[in-house]
Amino acid sequence: SSMSDCGFAMNFATNVKVSEEASLFFRFDRIYHYPTTDEVAAYHGGGLAQNFNFNLNPEEGENYEIGGKWIFGGWSATSSFYLTYLRNEICYDANSQMNVNLSPTQRIGCDLELAYDTKYWGASAMFSAVQARFDGGVYDGKDVPLAPNYYGNVCAYVSPFEWVRLSGRVTFISSQYVG
Repeated sequence: SSMSDCGFAMNFATNVKVSEEASLFFRFDRIYHYPTTDEVAAYHGGGLAQNFNFNLNPEEGENYEIGGKWIFGGWSATSSFYLTYLRNEICYDANSQMNVNLSPTQRIGCDLELAYDTKYWGASAMFSAVQARFDGGVYDGKDVPLAPNYYGNVCAYVSPFEWVRLSGRVTFISSQYVG
């Protein structure tokens, strides 16, 4: 059996320097993801009547993002806000034990980061918030599986020599529906 498909992906981004310390950016992505072999094939549950889902459609969508970055002294702060639409998102379905295409989804979110950096040490904190919901279909308005509402990390490092960096990181992720 052979398959072929054709898709279009692209991105466009622009960055505007507002001052020596600040810049603003905008980004647009046209998303296209053709199902990979690992997504088409079922490697577990050996007794399956069908081990491949050749009916998977490619994921397609659009992403819009706007943000800014500010640098002052050793400090930097970055923030961005985004809106992502996906159609045919590929997700594992426990009932069929196969990957399937989901109904359309929408993600609205923001990412925030604050960092301090010197030649010998630094620290940063990052926080991400997203509302990932189905946008139509049977689950309209429900949360998308495997999409946490909150994610973040705190990191610190020391660099006693130019070629050595020791760092520690703590990551937190909110609860999420299992997919």
